[in-house]
Amino acid sequence: MIGKLRAWKIEPQAIDQPLDLSVPENLMILAMYLAVSEVENARRALNVKQGMHKALQEGRWVRRAPYGYINALSPEGEKCIIPKEPECTWVRKVFELIAQDDLSVSHVHKLSQSWGMKCSNNNFYKLLRNPVYCGKINVPAFERKQAYVTKGKHQAIVTKTIFNKVQKVLQKRSPKYYADKPQELLPLRGFICCPVCYKKLTGSGSKGNTKRHFYCHCRSPRHYRIRADQLNEYFIKVIGALSPKPVYIETLEHIAEEQFFTTQQKHTLEHERISKNMEDMMRRGIKARDLLHRGEIEAEDYLLIKSDCERRMKILGKEVRDLSRAEVRTKKKGSVH
Repeated sequence: MIGKLRAWKIEPQAIDQPLDLSVPENLMILAMYLAVSEVENARRALNVKQGMHKALQEGRWVRRAPYGYINALSPEGEKCIIPKEPECTWVRKVFELIAQDDLSVSHVHKLSQSWGMKCSNNNFYKLLRNPVYCGKINVPAFERKQAYVTKGKHQAIVTKTIFNKVQKVLQKRSPKYYADKPQELLPLRGFICCPVCYKKLTGSGSKGNTKRHFYCHCRSPRHYRIRADQLNEYFIKVIGALSPKPVYIETLEHIAEEQFFTTQQKHTLEHERISKNMEDMMRRGIKARDLLHRGEIEAEDYLLIKSDCERRMKILGKEVRDLSRAEVRTKKKGSVH
């Protein structure tokens, strides 16, 4: 940043540690100043991580309170979580309903939303698997120490028995996938009609001696049945024999060009959005560090903000990589057209 400012004829000046950067020897002093600050930040971050890990080992929750709890201070002045009404009552009722194994998880989720519980579908499944609700705390792996679960100092919302029942229900209802995915091997299911009753064919797999064989067949067992791989080959052969008229080819080329330019514009807007979000995360991290140096926030809060910024930056980095791959695919399609 100092190099960019000097390239713009802007000379940065420090109040506490003034340096004349026109003297080459002062660059060594500047490097020392920057290194000392970086080491101090790294040491503070390590101390905070060690303190948070120790607190988790002692059974104290030091992060943002999960749904159904609220952050508070114990009589000894330590950070803790306590149940919050009516959210904790809703959470307890959700666990009890699923433990009965009468209703599906999605149905219980919809019921909880009618009560006023605001929780997305993904977070709802995470909530059901979080041991914090039965008085346990996950201690992550740290400095060659393996992860484990310890007893928490907070008040449990559900009993350990109900929590274990819910885990068994979720494990029992987890979907089982075959190595061969039917949706990939039966692409024509629901599009081809039966030659006898003209109803759309369905598809299913049949277990053989060595592997599963897939068939497209009518819902009536005596009407029509054909192997899926043979039907797919015949369909590709028929499609390959078709050729459009020249007037349609010109129209398709025009549509493809418009689609190509539209996609490029979308990619440009996505790049601008991602860059703006990255700059916002960087500014947020710098602001949090300044607040920490001024003593306006605690070291634990700074580390939480920093970890959240790093998590979001990883997500944005993945979006950049995905967008780059999409741009490469778009350019290949454009060159083909």
